[in-house]
Amino acid sequence: MATIQARLDLEPADAVAYFAAKQLTPSWSYLDTWGSANVRQFVVAKATTLDVLAAINEETAKAINGQITFQDFVKTLRPRLMDLGWWGRQEVLDGETGEITSVQLGSLRRLRTIFQTNVQTAYMAGRYKRYLEGAASHPYWRYTAIMDGRTRPEHAALHGRVWRYDDPVWQVIWPPNGWGCRCRVQALTEAQFKALGVPLENGSGAIVPTEVVINKAGDTVTVQGVRYKDAFGREQVFLTDPGWDYNPGAEFVRIQQLLDMFARKAARVPAPMAATVARDLMVNGGLTAMLDRAWISWVGTVFADPVTRKREMVVGFMRPVDVAALAERGVLVEDVAIAVQDSRLVGGAKAARHLARGNALSQADWDALSQQIRQPQAVLWQSDGQRLLYVLAADGGQAQRVVVAPNYMQHGRAASDNLRTAYWTNLEDLRADVRGGLLELIEGHL
Repeated sequence: MATIQARLDLEPADAVAYFAAKQLTPSWSYLDTWGSANVRQFVVAKATTLDVLAAINEETAKAINGQITFQDFVKTLRPRLMDLGWWGRQEVLDGETGEITSVQLGSLRRLRTIFQTNVQTAYMAGRYKRYLEGAASHPYWRYTAIMDGRTRPEHAALHGRVWRYDDPVWQVIWPPNGWGCRCRVQALTEAQFKALGVPLENGSGAIVPTEVVINKAGDTVTVQGVRYKDAFGREQVFLTDPGWDYNPGAEFVRIQQLLDMFARKAARVPAPMAATVARDLMVNGGLTAMLDRAWISWVGTVFADPVTRKREMVVGFMRPVDVAALAERGVLVEDVAIAVQDSRLVGGAKAARHLARGNALSQADWDALSQQIRQPQAVLWQSDGQRLLYVLAADGGQAQRVVVAPNYMQHGRAASDNLRTAYWTNLEDLRADVRGGLLELIEGHL
C-alpha cells in the first residue's frame, strides 16, 4: 500500500489558514455536519468530547503544515486516543437513539481516513484560492484523476476534461469528491489549453439534483450531480459521494470576500453610522463568526509564509464609543475598519524588535485578537501621536498593548496607518503613564 503523507511539495499557507479557521464541533454522525458546513467546523464521527476532538485536530494541523507524515500522525495520536478511552470497538450511548450500542471508535483505518480527508480537503481549498487569484493568466482548469487501479470509474471519466475557472461545475466537483478521492485540478494558460487539443466543456445547465440512498434504512439525500457526455456521446451524470458536492475553497474565499466588501462599504459612510452598524452586526452574530474565521485564516497564512508582502486584513471595527471619544478630542475618523499589515505580525521592524525583547504576541495571541479587541479591558488615549491604545487580556500583571491609529483627518490630511503594533506590556507601566499624564484612560480599568 502506498505511503500516505502530507503534500510537502505544495505551499501550505492557504491550506493551513483554511484548517485553522475551523471550530471544534463534537459529533455523533458524519451526517450531523453536512456539505459546506464542514468548511467552518472540524468534526470526527463518534468524537463527542472536546478532548478527543482537540487531540485529533492538533495532530491533523501538524500534518497539513507539513510537519509530520501519516506514520508520525499514528505514532503520536494512537496512544493519546487510547489514554482518552477513544479506541477500538466499545459499548457506548448512541447519540441518535439514546441506547447503548457497539461502535467502532479509533482504529488505524479511521486514522487513515481522517488524515487523508483533512489533508486533501485543506490543500484543495488552498489550491482553489490560489488558482482563483491567478485566473487572469490561467483561466482554464483541467480535472485530473490518478489513473490507476484504485480510481473510481466515475472519477476517471472526468479525467482530462476542461472547464473555465468560472464555470458553475466547479462549485460541485472541485476535489475531493468523496472519501479517499485523490483527484486534482490543473490550471492552464490559453496556450496550454489549446495545445491539449480537447474541447472546452460548458457546465451551464449541467448541474442536476439527484436523490441517493445513504444507509441501509433507505434514507435519501439530494446530491448535486453534473451532466456530461462520455467518449461515446452518451449522456452521463457524475455524482460525488453524499455530502461532498460542494467546493471547500469557494466557501473559504467567500467568507474573506464578504468581509472585505463590508469593510469597503463601511469606509464610504460617516464613521459614527459605520461604527454603529458594525456593532449591531457583531451583537446579532451576523458578522462576528465570519470576521473571526477570516482573521484566523489570514493569521495562519502570514505565519506559514512569514515574508512581508504588504498583505492586509481587517481585525475589527472601531466601536461607536471610540469614534465619539476621538471626536471629543478633535479627531475626525474616516474609516472605522481596523486593518493590519502582515509586517506587524512577522518580518517587520517592530515585529522583530518585540520578538528580540521577548514581548511579541504568539500566533495564538494574534488568532484571538479579533475577539478580544471587541471588548478591551481598557481604552487609552495617547495625545502624542494621536493614537488609541487598546489594553487586552490582562494576566498576572501583564496585558496586551494594541496600538491603533485608524484612518482619520489629522491637520487636514488622512492618516494612513491602522494597527501600528501589538505586544505584551506591564500593567504597572501603563498605570504610571496614566498618572504621569502621558496616557489618558478613556474607558475600562488597569
